[in-house]
Amino acid sequence: MMKKVIVIGAGISGLSAGIYALKNGFSCEIYEKNINAGGECIAWKRKGYTIDGSISWLTGVKPGTAINDVWLETGAFRNEDITFADVFSVIEHEGRRLYWYRDTDKLSAHLKELSPEDSEAIDELIAIINDLSSFEVPARKPMDIMDPAERRDHIKHMMQLFKALNKVSSLTTEEYTERFSSELIRKAILSFSFKDNLVQGVLVTLGALAGCHAGWPAGGSQRITDNMKACFLSLGGVLNCGKAVAEITVNDGRVEGIVLEDGTAVSGDYIVPTCDLDITLHKLLKSRYSDPVLDSFYTGEGFRTSSIAQVAFGVECDLSAYPSKMIYAIDEREIAGETIESVLFTNYCSEKNFAPEGCSVVKTGLTVYDYSKWYGLSREEYLRKKEEIKEAYLEYLYRFFPETKGKVVMCDVTTPLTYERYCGAYHGAYMGFMLTPATSKMYHSGIIKGLSGLYAAGQWFSVMGGLPDALVSGKSAIQRICANEGIPFSGVQ
Repeated sequence: MMKKVIVIGAGISGLSAGIYALKNGFSCEIYEKNINAGGECIAWKRKGYTIDGSISWLTGVKPGTAINDVWLETGAFRNEDITFADVFSVIEHEGRRLYWYRDTDKLSAHLKELSPEDSEAIDELIAIINDLSSFEVPARKPMDIMDPAERRDHIKHMMQLFKALNKVSSLTTEEYTERFSSELIRKAILSFSFKDNLVQGVLVTLGALAGCHAGWPAGGSQRITDNMKACFLSLGGVLNCGKAVAEITVNDGRVEGIVLEDGTAVSGDYIVPTCDLDITLHKLLKSRYSDPVLDSFYTGEGFRTSSIAQVAFGVECDLSAYPSKMIYAIDEREIAGETIESVLFTNYCSEKNFAPEGCSVVKTGLTVYDYSKWYGLSREEYLRKKEEIKEAYLEYLYRFFPETKGKVVMCDVTTPLTYERYCGAYHGAYMGFMLTPATSKMYHSGIIKGLSGLYAAGQWFSVMGGLPDALVSGKSAIQRICANEGIPFSGVQ
C-alpha cells in the first residue's frame, strides 16, 4: 500500500517536499493555513499594481548546476525565463555614482577609476569574487545520509568556499570595509548586508552575481509559486488551502498524523512540517520535545533575526530609465526606532504586467533589526508606526524621483507583524537567522530527537535561509524518508 506524506505549509519548501514525495512513489497531502499557496514567495495586487513580496533576485539559476536542476525538476521556471542585469545596483553618494557591474573586469576598472588609492584592496575583493563565482550551492544530498565518498566530495567542494574566504571569514562587513579609503565603496559594500554580519555572506552573494548564479525570474515570486503548485497538482498531489494545523499527533514516539484547527484528524505515515520552526516546536508539538541544537536557535547568543517594513508605491509615470536598483546614501536618520544610512528603491519596470501602461511600481523599505519595538503595540501605535514609515519613504521617493511628485496613486506598507500574522514567521523575520559567528556553522537534519516519522524542513535549517535553501530543504526531507524506507531516491542527488 502506498505510504502517505503529510506536508504542513505550502511555501517553496512545502511544495518542493510535496513534489518529490509524489515523484518517489508516496501519496501526498499539503495543508496550508492561508487561502493561497506560496508562503513568503507571493505577490499581491493593489489598485492595478502588482507588489512582489519576496524576490529581489533569485539564486541557483545557472544552467548545469545541481540547484538549478532542482528548480527545473519542481517546475519553478524555465532557464530561458531568467535574465541577468549587467548592472546589479547603482549606489549614489554626494553626487557620485558607483555601478555594481556583474562583469568583474568592468567592476574592477570602475572601482579603481572612482578610487585609485584603493587599488590593492579592490584587487583583493575582485579576486575573492572571482574565486566564488564558480561556487555552487550544495543541493544534491544532505550530509547526514551521504556515504563516505559523497561526504569527501562535499567537503572538497566546500573547501573552495573556505579557501576563498580564509583571510576575511572572521570579519564583519563593517570591519572588512575599513580597508577601503573610499566612502562610496564602503557604503556600496555595506548596502548588501548589516554592518555587524559576517562579510562572507556579502562576498558569496557577489560571487553568485558575477557567476550568473543569481538572476531575475520572469513573473517574479507569484510565477514561481504558481508553477510549482501546478507541478504538484499535475503529479496527483492534494493541496488543502485554508486548513490550519493545530497539532501533530504522536503515539509512543512515532508521529501518526495531524489535527486541524477545525478538529479534523488526518492520519499519515510521515509528517514534513515546513512552517516556521518555532511553530513546529512550540505549537504543533506543544514544546514536548527538546532538541539541544534546535533549542539553541532560540536561546543561544548570536542567533539574530531581521525583518522589513516594506513600502510599495504605484506611480503614474514611467521609471524605466532608471536602473532597477538605486541605492542612495543619506545622512544617518532614525525611522520607527531603526537607524538607516541608505535608501534602496527597486523598480519593476521590466515586468510589463506589474503596472498599468506608462506607470511603474517601485518598492523600498525599512530593515527592522529589533523586533521588540513592534511586539505588543496597540492598534493605534501600530498604525502610527506604519504612517511614519510611509511618510518617510514618500519623502525620499519625491527627493530622488522628482517626477513622481503628485503621481503616487497607491501605497502599501507591510511590517514584521504582517509576516508574523500571514506566514507565522518567528519575530516577523523574512529570512532565517543572520550570519554571525554563532550561526556560521549551524546545521540540523530536521530530525527531532526522540521523534520518528517527522522530517522538518524549511529555510530555518541553514544560515540566512531564503528560497533556494527552502527548496533544497524540502527535497532533503524526502531524501531522508526514502533512506528510511530503504528505497532509491528519484531526483537530483
